[in-house]
Amino acid sequence: ALEEPSLLDLTAHADTIRILRKKGYSFREISEWLNGHGVETNHSAVYRVYKQGMTDAERFELEQEEERRERLGIEE
Repeated sequence: ALEEPSLLDLTAHADTIRILRKKGYSFREISEWLNGHGVETNHSAVYRVYKQGMTDAERFELEQEEERRERLGIEE
């Protein structure tokens, strides 16, 4: 099994993750962007770091959006 990227290391890039999300990047696209800039990660780790900095209201909104995407069969 592959080793999971360190969330502690990735947390240093939380602002970049937020900026890229605001620009419309998916979590997969953000992980590819970070990997291309020397930060070894995957979309799951990016998602966890993104979610850590959210308020309860933001987290609820994200979960609602995820459920909507799942119902419509849209992949991130």
